Amino acid sequence: MVAAAYAVGDVLSLVAPLLRRYPLPSGEGALEISCARALDTPSETRAWALDLTTRNMRELYERTWGWDERAKRAELEDAAAVLVVAREEGGARRLVAFAHVRFEYEELKGAPVLYLYELQCEAAWQGQGVGRFLMVLLQLLAAKLRLPWILLTVFKSTVSPSSHSFPSHALVQSTSARCTSTRTSCTTR
Repeated sequence: MVAAAYAVGDVLSLVAPLLRRYPLPSGEGALEISCARALDTPSETRAWALDLTTRNMRELYERTWGWDERAKRAELEDAAAVLVVAREEGGARRLVAFAHVRFEYEELKGAPVLYLYELQCEAAWQGQGVGRFLMVLLQLLAAKLRLPWILLTVFKSTVSPSSHSFPSHALVQSTSARCTSTRTSCTTR
């Protein structure tokens, strides 16, 4: 199933064209959603994704695992990386948010998964439903690709996984806790 997921190419072709567009809650405009292998995206988009991840996450990484920009760049530019990107429609077409995903086989679950490596949104766009929309889109893609799990990691020191709207089939891993169910309940080790 993992090879089949990568063979699709543009995985957004699996969903209705309606889901390639996110109408803004204000009713004024929309975001265009696109998807491609990271290495097939323009270098400017990859540079923006790394910059946004750095702005949003560096401080948190420095308090926990440590920040390694070269490693983060390599992760974003890996041949297996797929980027789902949201940008403004029309005029400036500014980049707004992205999800970095991969299709992998998870040994613990004994199943193929959609692994969400990053979900980042520009500060000016946070709180407008963009991240939630991308999560719903990823959930739909996982179902279309017959990937029974979405795997992601959160920092326990910052948020409780139960405070987010993770899909019910997401296996949430925390940096200091081991999740024991698909419902995001975690127990500390």
